[in-house]
Amino acid sequence: MHALPLAFYNLVDLPEVLSLAERFLTELDVAGDIRYIDGTHLYHDAPCDLLISNYAFSELVKPVQDIYIKKILRRAKAGYITWNQSALNAFGWSGGYTLEEFLPMIPGATTIPEEPLTAEGNCIVVWGTK
Repeated sequence: MHALPLAFYNLVDLPEVLSLAERFLTELDVAGDIRYIDGTHLYHDAPCDLLISNYAFSELVKPVQDIYIKKILRRAKAGYITWNQSALNAFGWSGGYTLEEFLPMIPGATTIPEEPLTAEGNCIVVWGTK
């Protein structure tokens, strides 16, 4: 297996989470240009080659999802989102888009099974190049 050098990483999250990530990545001496972007204040577009989101996006409210879709997701050449349907089912959360509403918003998006399945209804949303 060959690792490709990465030009930079954009980490987008809450300020507290970014602080923890920065401390952790600094301790591990992770190479690369890492940009910590406050997800509560997305003022610029963040184009990327690969977007990875584990559970978080599906738990946002629609107005916040709309910002992320416009400024980040649609600008990602490829993406991988772990969709947390179980939390939506368990807590009756209806603040965000359903999976059926979300998929048409991202060109080429489709789902694959989550393996191992962490909870009923969870899945992986993918799009873009292999």
